[in-house]
Amino acid sequence: MANNNAGRGLVRGFFLICMGIVLVAIGLSLGGKLDLGGWPFGARGSIEWGDKDEIEDVTEIERGVSSETEELVVELKAASLSVRTGPEPGVRATDVSASTLKMEQDGGTFRVRENEWRNTIRFGKNAIRPRIEITIPEGTSLRRVKISMGAGTLELAGIDAERLDIETGAGSVKGSLVSAREAEIETGAGSIEFSDARLHNARIRTGAGKCVLSGTLTGHSSIDTGAGKVDLALRAKKDDYRIEYARGIGSVRIGSEEFAGVGNGSVGAADAPNRLDIQTGVGAVIIAFQ
Repeated sequence: MANNNAGRGLVRGFFLICMGIVLVAIGLSLGGKLDLGGWPFGARGSIEWGDKDEIEDVTEIERGVSSETEELVVELKAASLSVRTGPEPGVRATDVSASTLKMEQDGGTFRVRENEWRNTIRFGKNAIRPRIEITIPEGTSLRRVKISMGAGTLELAGIDAERLDIETGAGSVKGSLVSAREAEIETGAGSIEFSDARLHNARIRTGAGKCVLSGTLTGHSSIDTGAGKVDLALRAKKDDYRIEYARGIGSVRIGSEEFAGVGNGSVGAADAPNRLDIQTGVGAVIIAFQ
C-alpha cells in the first residue's frame, strides 16, 4: 500500500512540475518583443528582453489608505506586490497604467485591482518592472487579507490578520513577521518563504518550488509541494506535534529522526495539541525544533 501511495505521489509530483513549467514558460520564456493579442493580461501587453540604453519615463501613482481599514483585497495580473506596515499608510504604484489600476476605499475594505494589463513586462537585469507597494498603519490587525496575483512576486512584512488568503500563478511569496489565525497560501510555480511567522490552521501549497518557514505553526496545518524541498524551523517541542508525511522521492528528517526511501509515515502522539500534514512528490522534508 505504501508503495502504491508513493507511486501516486511521484506521478502527481511530475504532473505538477509540468504545470509549473508551462506557467513559467508563459511568463518568462518569450524572447524579443511580442504583440500578445491573445495574452490574458490584455491585447496591448508586451514583453521586452534585455536592457535599453536610453532612460525611460516611469509612471508613479500614489494615494492614501484609511486608518479604519479592516480588510485588504488585491487582484493583480502582472505587477509585483509589497504589503507592509509603516508610519505613513498609503499606496505607491510604479510603472502601472492609471487607466487599468483601480483603487477604492469602501468602508473598512481597501481594494486594489488591475483590470487589464496594458503595459510591458521587462526582463533585463536593470529593467523597471510594474510594482505596487501598500503600507498599512502600524499596529493594525486586519480581519482579512486576500491577494490574487498572476505573474509577479509578493512580499509581506509585519502583517497581522485573522485570515490570510494568497494565490499566485507564477512568482515567489516571501513574508517576515506575518501573523494569521487562519491562512491559505498557494502558488503554481514559485517558492514560499516565511521567517518569524505565526500561523494557525495554515494550508500551504506550491506546484513547483521550495517551502521554507521559521516560526510557529499551530492548530491543524498542511504543506503540499509537487516538486520542492520543505524546510521548517519550528519554535516548539517535537512532542507538541502529530506529523504525518507522504512523499514520492526524497528523505524525511524530523528532529533527530531520519526516514529514507519512499512512502508514508507519522511521528508523534495522536493526541498532540498540533497536527501537521506534509506531502511532497519530489523533494526532501526537514523539520527542526527550537
